[in-house]
Amino acid sequence: MSLFKVENLSIQFGGLKAVNNVSFEVEENAIFSIIGPNGSGKTTIFNLINGIYKPDSGRILLNGEDLVGSRPDRVAQKGIARTFQNIELFTNATVMDNLMLGRHIHMKTGVWSGVTATLFGRRSRAAKEEVKNREFVEQIVDFLDLQSVRDKFVANLAYGKRKLVELGRALALEPTVLLLDEPSAGMNTEEKEDLNIWIKDIQEIYKTTILLIEHDMNMIMGISDRILAINQGEMIFEGVPHEVQRHPEVIKAYLGEE
Repeated sequence: MSLFKVENLSIQFGGLKAVNNVSFEVEENAIFSIIGPNGSGKTTIFNLINGIYKPDSGRILLNGEDLVGSRPDRVAQKGIARTFQNIELFTNATVMDNLMLGRHIHMKTGVWSGVTATLFGRRSRAAKEEVKNREFVEQIVDFLDLQSVRDKFVANLAYGKRKLVELGRALALEPTVLLLDEPSAGMNTEEKEDLNIWIKDIQEIYKTTILLIEHDMNMIMGISDRILAINQGEMIFEGVPHEVQRHPEVIKAYLGEE
């Protein structure tokens, strides 16, 4: 059985079928990419997966469990994290603060434990939990080479660094499945090359299954195990990179060639 599966997923906004009967399966520890022109429904699929939208029909299965109807926080608790096209960070907080927010689903102590942490310092359960989660975040800082900006406010970072911080916050959830929505948008060539390496390392080191939306075809073809091409909310073709790249309907719809 596939780790992640979408079955006959559909949603309509007014008279527009944003996603129409889309199905695909993703094997564990694979990189599965979704491509298509702007407005084709790619981000809508992500919004359905992580619970922002509820589909009109279809199922979204993680390890055989249907996630349809779950709130975004419950979807995150079940093991799905994501980044966004438009960066969603607390700009008036530091990089470390933003990364620590990604650990919230792993924190077991409550308000009273926080009070005891203040009173009794490192002896308290809350303090020990804080140290453990901070150690995990420090590993992400090292992994994404964020040491030089770890204590800086996000508002003062360049766009490419902000994208990495958002990626790091998603990793901090320790997801089973990571949704990356145009992670290279706004990055320069060098940053994109580094991002390619990090995505492959996330797959190999963190053993994370990745769903990727991306317009950079060099990235898509270079790191994807399988690719789904969609247009106007409907599936065109799914296959390995070289099959997708040569498919006439994909070329026509996505690359704009006849």
